[in-house]
Amino acid sequence: MRKLVGLTAAILICVNLAACGNQPQNPANTDALPSAQPTATPTANPSEEASIESSLIYDANGIKVTAKSLSSGGLFGPELNVLIENNTDKNLTIQAQNVSVNDFMVSTIFSAEVPAGKKANDAITFEKGDIEAAGIEKIASIEFFLNIFETDTWDDFAYSEKIAIPTSLADSYTQPIDRSGKTVFDEGGVTVISKGIIHEGFLGPELILFIENNLDKNITVQAGSVSVNGFAVDPVFSSDVLSGKKIIDEMTIMSTDIEKNKIETISEIELSLIIFDSETFDDIYKPGPITLQFD
Repeated sequence: MRKLVGLTAAILICVNLAACGNQPQNPANTDALPSAQPTATPTANPSEEASIESSLIYDANGIKVTAKSLSSGGLFGPELNVLIENNTDKNLTIQAQNVSVNDFMVSTIFSAEVPAGKKANDAITFEKGDIEAAGIEKIASIEFFLNIFETDTWDDFAYSEKIAIPTSLADSYTQPIDRSGKTVFDEGGVTVISKGIIHEGFLGPELILFIENNLDKNITVQAGSVSVNGFAVDPVFSSDVLSGKKIIDEMTIMSTDIEKNKIETISEIELSLIIFDSETFDDIYKPGPITLQFD
């Protein structure tokens, strides 16, 4: 699966560009389940920008990666500027995976091809939509893993340990966590909250979900037996959440399903969550059908 990132990177960038102009700001409310509550408020000086000290974050297998600086004004989101040195005799591609900012998992734009014996300046872009959805106003911490493979053959070359980069705000900024919405599932360290629905998503309506993983293992959350207004549909949804992390993600109901079933307004979604160990694929929780009502 790691190698698929390189193949789809350009497609994902195009999709994200288009989606930015189509998503409404306020999801519709849900009414079916108990409400959760927002917690915490930011603490840093509102005018203070996050920065990092230049540091070597990876040095192994003939590859050096230096985190040079953090920029908040990137076109597609904040950017971590990096210098990559390839001291091997192979052409290599370097990507970032399982990225989190302030303990919220976010998508990135980053795939650097570095020829043998060369250097490259590049940037890991934290996608603006994910940053805004998580309510991240200031970056206090960044974590990710580097996936390195041979550009010509796609053979695995190296996979890093977790890389953690605290910023200048690490000790002064508390990330607010908005747990408002309808609690879909809350058991044994896993919480899923419905934040409402965006009716005009890029590929179709999107059910917005807050997922929190307080287990000691990485999890994947999926949905099965999904119906909209009583019609069975096949949504796009699979969310990987590392141990101790959170994510704002969306379950996309394809517009083709909406049109095929002549659904004019979504008033009800029924689904069953499937929560399993991302490493072993063993089931952790499979709660029964959950019904969400919408105004």
